Amino acid sequence: MEYDCIIVGGSFAGLAAARHLHGDVLLIEKGEIGAGQTSACGTPLEVVEQLGLSDSVQQIHRSLVLHTASARIEYRLPEPYCTFDYARFCRGLLTDVGAHVVRAVVRGLDGNEVITDEGRFRGRVLVDASGWRAVLARSIDPAFVDARAMSFGLETEVADVDDEGLHFWLDPAVVPQGMGWLFPAGGRARIGLASHPGDTDLRQRLLSFLEARGLACGSRIHGGYYPWRLRPATLGSLFIVGDAAGQCLALTGEGIRPALVFGDFCGRVIRKLLDGQLTHQAALDEYRGFVSQRQRNFSGMLVAQRLLDAIPNKQVTWLGRLGSLRPMRNLFFPFYERAADPAKLTSASNLLPAAR
Repeated sequence: MEYDCIIVGGSFAGLAAARHLHGDVLLIEKGEIGAGQTSACGTPLEVVEQLGLSDSVQQIHRSLVLHTASARIEYRLPEPYCTFDYARFCRGLLTDVGAHVVRAVVRGLDGNEVITDEGRFRGRVLVDASGWRAVLARSIDPAFVDARAMSFGLETEVADVDDEGLHFWLDPAVVPQGMGWLFPAGGRARIGLASHPGDTDLRQRLLSFLEARGLACGSRIHGGYYPWRLRPATLGSLFIVGDAAGQCLALTGEGIRPALVFGDFCGRVIRKLLDGQLTHQAALDEYRGFVSQRQRNFSGMLVAQRLLDAIPNKQVTWLGRLGSLRPMRNLFFPFYERAADPAKLTSASNLLPAAR
């Protein structure tokens, strides 16, 4: 079959784009929508509220807590964050999507045909939202995915954790050139470690991290790679969004908010293309320009990641204390938010009826 638009990837980025589209739209995802969580699922509360998914919220957080080798530094967040239920969130987004959903493994791209284990599907407009592997983009350019520009993380979920705030560890005893985290989620917590250079040998470190805090490992450990540098947002006639386009912030590893914001904008641009308001090239240019305007913010976070990985932990503590002062907070948090401003999201109430 031939479709107006084919989106590969049914998580945050793909669903955010699909909710704007109408006509013959195909969404390809290898598993059930909302299954296979690989994220700590923390994002600004405003994001969830804008999308009309408040029922997925598990816990609201008003502080960020930084742990170094010698200090515990607490920051009051200018806007609350939340942890949410991944399955409920994704399935909630899916209710705004009118696309035909096919469960299939995507093998690559041949011209305008997406090759899967369920056959070939031809699309007028193609979107790669397939995660860090960027299956479609890499099919066009095998060098598109740079393994040197990705971190690797492992995470588990544990029960009976009564805590507040989003906790991060920058401590080489926990993981060299990386971070640890603990995100409470309503009586449970998602706890993980990440190596910024992409070291995959983290399992024993994670178990030791849990043991030191008197916690037992959950029944499942999940993880994988995530990018820390923007990749091209388009390639030929292909739109690329989310982790596939490297739209994940360095240092914190926050990828949900960028995936949703850029996916939302991409969907709006493609809608104008399908409605005849933009040519294909003009739509590509508009989307690419939107991403490029935020290059400075992504680059700034990468500079911070490299700096904190390179300096002694005593200096990390000093910078952490400096950052807790109001003038520094007032500089950093707006800069961080502008990388993917939640206010740019289309609220559920403002979706055009034809896209539902």
